[in-house]
Amino acid sequence: MNSDLKVLPGGSNLRTPSSMGLRSGDIIILYAENINDIEALISIKDFFETFRVILIVGEKKITENGQHYPLSPRYTTSIDNNMVELNAVIDKMTAMSC
Repeated sequence: MNSDLKVLPGGSNLRTPSSMGLRSGDIIILYAENINDIEALISIKDFFETFRVILIVGEKKITENGQHYPLSPRYTTSIDNNMVELNAVIDKMTAMSC
């Protein structure tokens, strides 16, 4: 996995000094525990539209009924799933951008 990882505080809306290094096309991993979190992310989705979004959800039902679609994630997984696949997806996405 890429070692150039920035962890931003929840709710920062990309308004932190750490986010200044982000560029259009970077991979951004979002976590939504429940539908309320999805709705909050959707309300600020403009912040994420230039990034390649990976979405991790806490409740599988979010992905089953498509409530996450407005975020246009490139990959979606549940926190309960094996993270080996997530690592492989990130590796593939970073290899494609080199």
